[in-house]
Amino acid sequence: MPQQFPLLISTVAEDAGKRLDQFLVAQLPETSRARVQQLIAQQMVLVNDSAARASLRLRGGERVTVLASASPPPAGHG
Repeated sequence: MPQQFPLLISTVAEDAGKRLDQFLVAQLPETSRARVQQLIAQQMVLVNDSAARASLRLRGGERVTVLASASPPPAGHG
């Protein structure tokens, strides 16, 4: 079943200290870390409604919004 976007993920106290990219890779197991970092770089991932860096350390209690599919766009079969 395809996920609906935007995808909203809430962090909890146990997530404190984790990097944003590492947290998202754990939350989206079918997604590569490179793709997660690409989404963050394209400002398609928001933390508390603001663009954030992959290296952001979570504190717990943040609202993480993924605005686009974590799957890479289909490649051309040229």
